[in-house]
Amino acid sequence: MLLKPFRCSLHPYDIPGDYALSRTSVENFITWSSKPDSQLVSKIAWFEAHQSTYEKFGPYWLALVRCYYNAGDYEKCLNAINEYESITTRIFRQNLDFADVLPMVIISAKETMDTPEYIKIAEKYCPLILSNSKDSNWSIRYFTAQIYLDLYALTNSATYLDEAYEIAFNNVNELVGAQRETNTAYLAPVQEAKADKDATKREKDEVNQYNKIIKEERKTALPPVNEALYLNCDLLFALAEQRNVPETEKARSPSCVLVG
Repeated sequence: MLLKPFRCSLHPYDIPGDYALSRTSVENFITWSSKPDSQLVSKIAWFEAHQSTYEKFGPYWLALVRCYYNAGDYEKCLNAINEYESITTRIFRQNLDFADVLPMVIISAKETMDTPEYIKIAEKYCPLILSNSKDSNWSIRYFTAQIYLDLYALTNSATYLDEAYEIAFNNVNELVGAQRETNTAYLAPVQEAKADKDATKREKDEVNQYNKIIKEERKTALPPVNEALYLNCDLLFALAEQRNVPETEKARSPSCVLVG
């Protein structure tokens, strides 16, 4: 799964009034947050040296979660998310930046904790990933489904299979619209290019040659498949078999767009 770069969304509720940052502090934070991982050592050093300035600023700790995770310092990654949660008041909105770092937190727990502790962390953060991410962010939700499968493997609790199945089903339902559009375009007649009225003979010949090429390609081209949809369908089919999903439920699955 691709890990997204830090997005700094500065809102009034990110930091208490008594700890309001100066314009220079905000600009410095954005500058250092944007530095690439090739400068990870100096980036972490700068953040740690300026903790007293930013310690009540939520995005500071999220940036450190990323930095520590990318540096392989999983203990500090977990400490950073704990610091973030200790200063953040619950706001009734989706916190996309929070959701983005939670896969790193779960992996850090997997790497450093014993099984019971890891299970508690995964159980805590998987629902938070789902509630703080958009339906269109299929990759982070797919990751969450995989974590539920890991929990199932560790506990043999069918509840985790149900959670993973629901995520895969919803991902497919979200992605299937784009596949239907692709199917329609594939089945439609080839859209030929047209030369301008004042085009030269050479330009008209080039357009005609282009039209011949795309017609020939259509004869042998395979129906295009959305790779994200295919990946989620593969998971959905496997989970359906494992859960012994009845045929009536399989029939209502949006994944049938791949074959119908």
